[in-house]
Amino acid sequence: MLILTTASCQNPPSSNISGMWFGSYVNETYRLPYPVLLDIRDDGTLTKVVVGDSLITQQLDWKLQAGDTSILQLDTTSYAVLSLSADQLKLHDTNDRIFHRLDSAVTNVSAVQKHLLANIWLREKTTPDDPFLTKSYYRYTADSIYLLRELWYDQMLVGREYEQYSYQFASYRNHLFQVVCLDTPCDFYTMQTSQIIESTDRYLVTQDKREPISPISIYLAVDTTLRFQTESEALRFDACYQEAFTPQYFSVDTDYTGGQRAINQFVNDRYIAPNEAQGQSGYIRIRFTVNCQGKSGRFHVQTSDLAYQPSTFHPDIVRQLLTIVQQLDQWIPGQYDNSDQTADSYKFIGFRMIDGQITQIIP
Repeated sequence: MLILTTASCQNPPSSNISGMWFGSYVNETYRLPYPVLLDIRDDGTLTKVVVGDSLITQQLDWKLQAGDTSILQLDTTSYAVLSLSADQLKLHDTNDRIFHRLDSAVTNVSAVQKHLLANIWLREKTTPDDPFLTKSYYRYTADSIYLLRELWYDQMLVGREYEQYSYQFASYRNHLFQVVCLDTPCDFYTMQTSQIIESTDRYLVTQDKREPISPISIYLAVDTTLRFQTESEALRFDACYQEAFTPQYFSVDTDYTGGQRAINQFVNDRYIAPNEAQGQSGYIRIRFTVNCQGKSGRFHVQTSDLAYQPSTFHPDIVRQLLTIVQQLDQWIPGQYDNSDQTADSYKFIGFRMIDGQITQIIP
C-alpha cells in the first residue's frame, strides 16, 4: 500500500535538505495524520511516498524560493520552511508538518519475515516510579499478529488481554516499514507504521520518529513454547475505531447500567481487604477503554499516596480491584453529538483507600 509521487526539481535544493525524511501529513477531511516519506535527492528530484490503500503515481514540479522565510513551492501548494537541521525538517501550510531524517536500515524483507515467524517477541513497557509493567507477547503468522498482553503490578500478574491484527511490509529503497492494520478496512483510521531498524533471530528493533516520548521499540525473542489462547473470546478486546484521538467518557456520555450505585455495589460485594492491609492508604486509579459495543479493555493502573505522590500498594489489593473492574460488563457506550453512532471512549474508576479499605469510589 504505497502512494508514490515523483517530482522534477527546477532549482535543486541545498545539500543539507537532501536525504530521506519521514513524517506526517494531516488528512484535511478527517483530521487524521498519515505517514509520509520525502526522498529529496542532490540531482534535484523528489519522491513522495505515502502509506495508503492504493498505488498512485503523480508528476509534480517544485522549487525552493529563498527569502526571509524559505518557501518550498510544490505545484500550487506553498510550504514555509520553518526550520531545517541535520535531523529535522519543519514545513507549514495550514498545518505544521514535521519530518525526521531517516538512516539506512534493513532491506531484506524475506529475512525479516523468517525471523518474525520463528519466534515469539516480547516487549516490556514501564515508566520510572511506576510499579505497573506491561509485557506484550507478539506471535506472527504469514499475515496476522497475535498479541497477548500481560499486566503486572509489583511483580504479580494481575491481568491478561488478547488482540489480533493484520500486517504487511512497505519498502522503499533501503528502508523497510511494518504497517499494522488494527482493524478492517486498513485505512488512516486503523494503521500504525514503524520503520524496522534491525532484525536478528534474537531481537527486533523498530522506530517511529514521529513519537516524541519513546520512538524506539525493542522486542526480544522468547521461548516459542509460550501458549497463546488465540481462540479465547474472554481475553479478546477490539476497539471499534482506531482514531488518533479517543474521547473521554464525559464528552460522549458513556455510562453503566444502574449508574454509579450499581458500580459501587458490584465492587463492595466482591472486594476483600488482605490481612496485610495496615498502612495501605492512598489512591488507585484504573483507566480503560469502553468500545462502541460496551466491552472494556486496555487497562492501566496508577497508584499514589494520599498526597497524590507515586507509591505502591500490596499487589493483592491491586489485583482484586483490577479483576473486579474487568468484570463490570454492563457498560453503555457513549454516542457522538447529533448522531446515533456509538463511540469508543476512555473511562476511569478511582478508589480512595485507608488501611486497605475502600472509603470512596470515584467515577
